Formats: sequence, structure tokens, C-alpha cells
Amino acid sequence: MTRLDRYVLASVLRGLAGVAVLLLSLAFAIEWLDQRGGRHGIGDALVLALLVLPRRAIDLVPFIALFGVLLGLGALAATEELTAARAAGVSVRRLVGIALLPVAALGVLAGLAGEYVVPATEGRLAVVKAEGRGNAADDGVRWVHHAGPGDDGSGAWIAAGAVSGNGTLHGVQAFVFTGDALSSAWRARTVTPAAAGSGAAAGVAMAREVEVTAIAGNHVRGARRAAGTVMLPVPGGAFTGFLARDAQRIGLVALQSRIALLEGRPGQAARRLLAHYASVRWQRLGQPFAALLLAALGGAFVFGSLRRLRVGVRMALGLLVAVGFKYLGDLVAALVLIHGLPGWTSAAVPLSVLAGATVMALRRAA
Repeated sequence: MTRLDRYVLASVLRGLAGVAVLLLSLAFAIEWLDQRGGRHGIGDALVLALLVLPRRAIDLVPFIALFGVLLGLGALAATEELTAARAAGVSVRRLVGIALLPVAALGVLAGLAGEYVVPATEGRLAVVKAEGRGNAADDGVRWVHHAGPGDDGSGAWIAAGAVSGNGTLHGVQAFVFTGDALSSAWRARTVTPAAAGSGAAAGVAMAREVEVTAIAGNHVRGARRAAGTVMLPVPGGAFTGFLARDAQRIGLVALQSRIALLEGRPGQAARRLLAHYASVRWQRLGQPFAALLLAALGGAFVFGSLRRLRVGVRMALGLLVAVGFKYLGDLVAALVLIHGLPGWTSAAVPLSVLAGATVMALRRAA
């Protein structure tokens, strides 16, 4: 790597770092204000905003790539240093290629964070929200099970706001039906199912901060205790299914396992959820390529016909392109769910459009 390569690389790195700090600070402030609006205290809102930040950072990677390259190369263009490099025989392809190196590294880091960091922080976030509310969180997970032997309505509905790696449920509610009548209900801050081989009866679990309401005819009896045992009315003491409602909050490996779980299951709901998971999987796999293409397009803005425009105008045009790409991806993902298109189209169509625009812009810039 020549001295010129290192100089361009340093300028792009400064641009990426500056944009990342600005966008992440803005995302953190918005999230903190949103949590404060949800009646959380200052300290709790701060913790919740920090837990959300890794997922927001990954969502912002394409924007960071585009604006970072625009700023990094734009700073060199403003001082005519790129003009001097071009006059010395350095090609646009080489200069843009150098600018893409840190973007590629950023994509790798984002992929690793999405696989290992985001599931941990989002899991902790769901636990904090669920336990703070004392019931199932709106954005949590759901278990629904019909335990009755027939169609008389007997069974149980179980909801939980979050689940830990050891199987502990947080923010749990359960409603037990006998026939078509509600026979009992309980809720607990946490519930830990008994481990296999522990000697506990099937379905027994340990609950903390539990409230139980028993209903017999017109009589209702309630009890509250700090700890105790509850029954998870599911055969064998195990849940029949578990699905995270937001596929963006789990790693690709876990997402693939959910897809394998749903494949072959009957029912329109299972097929729609499978299509959603497949779409999210392909979108996440395509995100590093989207960041590279947007960064290359930003380089074309600096070297092409837009080079005479001010930095602010180029940034505004870049914002329009990035937002348009995002909404195109959302539109295609919706069409995948509505019309049953293959999941890979949710990534292939937006990337193809962006790739075509980037290639045309680079050719004109060269």
C-alpha cells in the first residue's frame, strides 16, 4: 500500500468515524427520549437506550458507509488533492477501491455484532422490559398451547415477555381453562421450569413474585407470595413452540433454526411467518453488499458530475438514495409476504437496482 493509499484510507476512516458518532448519538438520544416517554426513570431509560443501541448501529451501517465515504473523499476533493491524484494517473477505480476497504471491515464487524452482540442485548432488553411491567411485554415472545384432549376449549394460554438462555421465563402470564370456563390464572416475575432428571413432577416450575387467582363457580380466591411452585400446563413440562416476534433481534444461526422448525408445518400462519423469516434472512445477508454499493455510489458522487456541487448538496442526494433504497427493500419484503414470492427477492431486487445505479455512476465518473 502506497503513501497515497494510506492517506486516502485515513481520510475515509475519519469520515466514517465522524458519521458513526453523529448518527449513533442521534439514535441514542431519540431512543432515550422514547423510553422516558414510556414512564421510565432517567437511569432505567439510559440502560434501555444503551441496550437498543447495538441493533440501531447495525441498521445504520449502510448510511454510515455512504456518508462516511462522501465526507472522506469529499474532504480530499475540496482541497484539490483528488484532482492532483487523478492528474498523476491514479484511476477512479483505485481510489474508490481504497475507500471500500474500511467499509468492508465495517460490514464484517456488523455481521459479527448481529450474530453475537445483538441477541444478547435484545434478550436482556426484553427481560428488563418484561420484569419491569410485571407481565408479558408487547414486543416479547409468545407461547400458546391448547392442552385439552378434545375440542371443548380446555387448555392453557401462556405468555412471556422474554426468555433467558437457561430457559427462565420473564414477565409470565397464564390462563387455564376447563371446558370453556376460566378456572385459574397466575402471573409471575420469573418462572424457571424444572430441569430434566431433577425429580420434580412433570410441569412443575419455580416462580418468583407470583400472584395466583383460583376460580370455582362464583368464588374467586387470590394469593400472592414471594416464591413458590406453579404448574406449566404443557405435556411433559416442555413448550411445544417458541418464536421470537421480531426476527431482527436474533442471530442468523438462530433464525435458520426457526426456519427449519417452520418448514413443512401446515397452516397459512406458519407459511406467512416462514416467508417473513426467509425474507429477513436474505436481507441481513445482503446488508454488507448494500453498504459496499452505497459507499461506491458515494465515491461516484465525488468523482462524477456532482463533484462541482457543495458537500451539503451531495449529502442530501445521498440521503435520498439511501432512504429510497431502504423503502424499496421494505416494499419488496411486503410483496414477498403478500404474494408468496421467494424470500431471496427481498434482497436481490433492491441490490440489483442499487448495483445498476452504482455501475452507471462509476462509469460516468471514470
